[in-house]
Amino acid sequence: MTDKHLNKWLISILVVFSLYFIYRLILLPPYASSWDEVDYALGVIEFDLLKMQPHFPGYPFFIFGGMMVHIFIDDPVLSLQLFNTILMVSSIFPVYWLFGHYLGRKKAIIATLFLFSLSYPSTMTVQAMSEGAAIAVLWWYLWSLHRAVILKTKDAAVLPILLFAILMGIRLSYIGFGVGILYYWFVFLKESGNSAEKVKAIAFHLILLLLSQGVWLSALAANAGSLHTLLQIAFGFTDGHFTEWGGTVEPDTGFFDRLGKYIFINIGWNGLFTQSLSIVVITLLLFLVTGKNGGRWTKPGTGVTLLLIAFSSYFFWGLFAQNIDKPRHILPLALLLGFFLLTGWMKKLSTLKMIILSLWFILHIGTSVSVLSGYHSSPPAVYKTASFFEEKNDEIPLIVYTWEETRVYSYLDVPYSHKRVLTYAQFLQDIEHTQKEIYLTDAVVNGFKQQGIENLDRKIEKVQSFHSQELFDPVYSTITVYKWVDKKGERQ
Repeated sequence: MTDKHLNKWLISILVVFSLYFIYRLILLPPYASSWDEVDYALGVIEFDLLKMQPHFPGYPFFIFGGMMVHIFIDDPVLSLQLFNTILMVSSIFPVYWLFGHYLGRKKAIIATLFLFSLSYPSTMTVQAMSEGAAIAVLWWYLWSLHRAVILKTKDAAVLPILLFAILMGIRLSYIGFGVGILYYWFVFLKESGNSAEKVKAIAFHLILLLLSQGVWLSALAANAGSLHTLLQIAFGFTDGHFTEWGGTVEPDTGFFDRLGKYIFINIGWNGLFTQSLSIVVITLLLFLVTGKNGGRWTKPGTGVTLLLIAFSSYFFWGLFAQNIDKPRHILPLALLLGFFLLTGWMKKLSTLKMIILSLWFILHIGTSVSVLSGYHSSPPAVYKTASFFEEKNDEIPLIVYTWEETRVYSYLDVPYSHKRVLTYAQFLQDIEHTQKEIYLTDAVVNGFKQQGIENLDRKIEKVQSFHSQELFDPVYSTITVYKWVDKKGERQ
C-alpha cells in the first residue's frame, strides 16, 4: 500500500462523505413525532419543568443550545437539529485524535469519515433529540479521558470532569460513562509518586466533579421553584421510567429474551447493520479478510482498557435501565463498536480490503440516504393520523382517545378534541355524556386488553392503519385507528 494509493482513496472518501453530509443537512426532517421531541421543542420556546417542557431531567445544556440557535431560526425543531449538527461536526476532532493514537494520520482521517458514515447513528441523530448532542460531547469526553489515563497527571483530569458535567446536562442516561473517571483514579493511584499528594488531587477532582454537576442541577432547582420540588419531579419521573411505562428494569419479557433482543436486534440488526442484509454480508467479508491477516493478540494498554470499560459500563446500564423498545439508546455502543472494528480493519490494508471497505462505506451512505429520503418525504404515522382526524372532524365533531399521541396533537394544535386515557373505567366515565364520534388508537385498545377487558372487539371497529419508518418510530411506526361502536345503543 503506497502513499499515492492512500491519498487517492482518502480524497475519494472525503468527496463522497462531503456530498452525503450536505444532502443529510438538506434532509433534516421537519417533524416532532414523539412525546420527547415535543417536550424538547416546547422547552426551546419556554423552559419549564413543571409543564414538562421538557420532562425531567430537563436536558438543560441541550435546550440552551437549541435556544441559542432559535435566536436566528424560528422553528424550534430545526433549531435543535442544527445544534446537534454543529456539535457533531465539532466531534470530528476528538474522534480523529483517538484514531490517530492507534493509526497513521491518513488512515485516521479515513477511519473518522467511515465512523461518521455509519448509517444508524447518522440517521438517528438528525432528529430533534438529545442523542445527537450527547454523542458529540461523549466523544470529547472519551478523548479527554483517554488522554488523562495516558498522561496520568492531576491536571489532565480537569477537562474530562468538566466535559462529564456537560454530558450529564445534555443526557443524564449516559451516566454509566462516569465509570471512566473511576478508572482514571485507579490508574492515577497506581502511578509512582507521593501517595498523600495523590489523595489530595483526587479530593480536588471530587470537589470539582460535585461543583460542575451542581451548575446545571441548581439551575433546574431554580426553574422548578425549589430543590424539594425538583426532587418530587425527579422521583415521580423515575418511578414511571423504571416501573410503569419506561420498559426498563421491570420488563414483561424474561431476562434472556431481553438480552437477546438487546444484543442481536438493538445493537446488531439496528445499530451496526441498520436492518440491511447487504451491510451484514459486507461486514462479514471484512471480518473474513481481516481474520486471515490478523496479528497476535496483545494485552490492551490503558487507553484501550478505558474504552472497553466505557463500553461495558454503558452496555449493562442500557440493558437494565433503558427502554428496550427504543433501539436508539444503544447509539454509543454502536459507535464504540464501530471504533474498535475500524481500528482493527485499518491497521493492515491490502487492495482487496480497500475495495471491501469502500463497498462497506458506500452501502452505509446509500442506506442513510434511502432512510432519510423516505422519512423526509413521508410524514410519521402520528402526523398521518392527525391529518386523517382533521378531515373526519370537518364532517362531524369527534374526540380521539390516545396514549402518547396526544402530546404530538397538542403541539400540532389540531382542531379536534383528543385526550390521553389510561384506564377503561376512566374512558367509560369520560364518554358517558359526549355526543361526538369516538375514536381510539391501538395503544389505547391494547392497554384496555391488558387490563383484562373482555368482548372489547365487539365494541370497536377497525378504521385504518397508518405506517412510517420503524427506525425512527420503533413504538409508533404503525398506528391503527378504531371507532367506538355501540351495537346496542349503549356506552358500556
